[in-house]
Amino acid sequence: IHRAFEPDGGLRWFLAAAAAAGFAMLAKGAIGILLPGGALFFYAWSTRQLGRLFRPGWFLPALVVGLGIGASWYLMLGLREGFGFMQDLFWEHHVERFLKPAHSHHKGPFFTYLIVLFVGFQPWSFLLVPSLRRSAWPEPGAGSRLLRLFGIFSVLTLVFFSIAATKLPNYVTPIYPFLALMVAVGLERVVPETPSTGAWRWAGRLTVGGTFFVAAVCFALPFVLPHLPDQVDPKAFKEAPGLAYPLDLGWSILALGSLFALAGAFFVVRGYAARPRELVGPLAGLTLLDLTLVVLGVVPRVDAHFYQPLQRVAQRAATLGPLE
Repeated sequence: IHRAFEPDGGLRWFLAAAAAAGFAMLAKGAIGILLPGGALFFYAWSTRQLGRLFRPGWFLPALVVGLGIGASWYLMLGLREGFGFMQDLFWEHHVERFLKPAHSHHKGPFFTYLIVLFVGFQPWSFLLVPSLRRSAWPEPGAGSRLLRLFGIFSVLTLVFFSIAATKLPNYVTPIYPFLALMVAVGLERVVPETPSTGAWRWAGRLTVGGTFFVAAVCFALPFVLPHLPDQVDPKAFKEAPGLAYPLDLGWSILALGSLFALAGAFFVVRGYAARPRELVGPLAGLTLLDLTLVVLGVVPRVDAHFYQPLQRVAQRAATLGPLE
């Protein structure tokens, strides 16, 4: 989309964007076109290019390409099996999920995703405030226009899913690249040789302190999780039976805590709190190791724990043999 609306852009880039939205619709339903389309409209309006957007030679071919790809599977399935599934697919999994929670544990307050983004963007989260402040008045150029488009898309995504009744952490995943870009732009404009002051100094201190806080949480979880089933409403066990059993994260959570504790000690020794720009390399390494431990250690244990009751039922059913 960005390249299509640049001076050297053209129809081919707009059609490529429409095709990408079509594939998104195949993967995630109508939201795959709704959110990019909404972001495009507001971006074109903010840059005074609505006339270019709705030019028949652009809009109609893009509509054909986007819907042609996005609706292809639904159309083929309907022609073969009938279109009765459309009501369940678009009404239940689109409209009803927006109006009411799909399950009791899929709900939360309006600000749920602010917490999700803050936790999910660790260990960079504290650098966001001064980065957003420094990037609020970007310099003219293609890069600034890309940030504007990405920002519009991210804000629209955040608002849309915050209003929706059904809330899952993965819904706001597309926002993380924008946050990363904003931090990169903010840090790029900090003079590296000069100790930071004001918001940047506080951001550096909180970033270093945050690593110790994450470490403390990781070390505390093995003692807290065994008592979690006693604190959960028994009604939730029907929809998530895994909540009825203590969750054991094993070595992975202790390794994660040790990683953050060592990183925090390293940051303190090197005095990075006063020079946040020098945190970039170490934080990138910490993020890579963090994700590796989470993906290879924490996530498999969590998945196995919550699927364990279903596996037990399946094993029990297998011992009973086929019904006569």
